[in-house]
Amino acid sequence: MQKGDVLSFEEHIQNVLNSFIQNESVDNAATVKQLDTFPGGLYSQKDLMEINNIKYKVELYRMLNSLGVNKLKIGNLVRYDKKEIEEAYIAKISVSVTDDLVARHGTDYIDVIKEEAIQMLDKSNP
Repeated sequence: MQKGDVLSFEEHIQNVLNSFIQNESVDNAATVKQLDTFPGGLYSQKDLMEINNIKYKVELYRMLNSLGVNKLKIGNLVRYDKKEIEEAYIAKISVSVTDDLVARHGTDYIDVIKEEAIQMLDKSNP
């Protein structure tokens, strides 16, 4: 566009909409490295489907997307880091449990946990 040109309403709206699109920079480009050995501690899609009793790949993809787990592409293979998946599970469970406790008992849920722990100890030590 040159100086003095007038934008139509549609062009202006399109420019505004385009400003919300995130531009990927060259710095975030994938790095390709030659591997001497195949890394250990990786899950395949089949492994994850068996572990989680998932029948359909779309369910697996949705679960991994909700956990925010990254894909590792090695040639034509797609693998997932075992450590990252375990950390994502633990983080999601922690957040879910904390949210549930706050919803049930309010902000004093720590006191409720302490009381229940004391009751459990009293029952185990007659």
